[in-house]
Amino acid sequence: MQELRKLLLPLSWVYGFILSLRHLLYDSGILKVYKPSQKTIVVGNLSLGGTGKTPMADYLVSLLGTESVAILSRGYGRETKGTVVVNASMTATQCGDEPLLLKNKHPNLFVLVDENRERGLEYLKINHPEIETVILDDAMQHRKVKAGFYLLLTTWDRPFTSDYLLPAGNLRDIKKRSKSAQAIVVTKTPFDASEKNKNQLASSLATSGQSVVFSAISYGEICDLNSNLTDSSDFSNVVLVSAIANPLTFEQEAQKRFKVVKHFKFKDHHLFRPEELFKLRDFIDTFGPEKPAVLTTEKDAQRLKAHVAFFEENQIDVLYWKIKTDFGSDAERFNAMIRSI
Repeated sequence: MQELRKLLLPLSWVYGFILSLRHLLYDSGILKVYKPSQKTIVVGNLSLGGTGKTPMADYLVSLLGTESVAILSRGYGRETKGTVVVNASMTATQCGDEPLLLKNKHPNLFVLVDENRERGLEYLKINHPEIETVILDDAMQHRKVKAGFYLLLTTWDRPFTSDYLLPAGNLRDIKKRSKSAQAIVVTKTPFDASEKNKNQLASSLATSGQSVVFSAISYGEICDLNSNLTDSSDFSNVVLVSAIANPLTFEQEAQKRFKVVKHFKFKDHHLFRPEELFKLRDFIDTFGPEKPAVLTTEKDAQRLKAHVAFFEENQIDVLYWKIKTDFGSDAERFNAMIRSI
């Protein structure tokens, strides 16, 4: 499939030309930018998704604390418009699944969604002057705002240097944009990756002398949809349900701990429809009294929570798996860099 996509390279070159022209207009000052008064950290990537931006934002919040930190996101997938202050009682359709996830994990964190980042920053400046640092989620391509620090994420198995622009590849921005980042985080690094391979990849990524650090995804606690910790040993068979950009790692980790009888996969940020839940229920019912549990991701759980009544009525256990970013031996260096911003 990837080889066939290379036939679309001419279209990628046209797309790259348009992007380069846009960046030139911003770099030359023809298109004006907004410079926030707060400290700003962009968590972004050059690809379509699946690089671990939300776990990274979660890590930054845990590191910096919630007292003077806010998250600003556009709230992808929400059905609302404008400036919305996120609270834990909302649904994903009101604010987006990722902002809701971060609010649920950090109840005291101020989370704001706004498709206009400048307007969102101004809202925070006027209404919440106590907020000193704003983490801008997925704002690498948002040139209208000039952030203070850019954190570029790329995955170990498919770094941006070995990818192509859309539609031939998965890059949504040109590779030269990596030069604007002060640091590059290689995410989803295998725990057994050798230092030699890490150094080789770091050399290929840091073309402008950026700091390069490596992180992995660590799978932790398993909870029910009410966020209560669950003893996973009570469940042997599971049906996976995921709507994330790259579900392979989730599936592989699940197979290490459970017997996975089926994986229902949907596109990223998918809003589950009743007919899809009926299909899931009918499959689970084929197992009789020994029903498998549903195991989903922490992000997908934010959307499935809207269907708690359905699962309770049909006596289906739904669990979600918490994940976190693990910097391993690079943690001290990364933490010091973020704290010095």
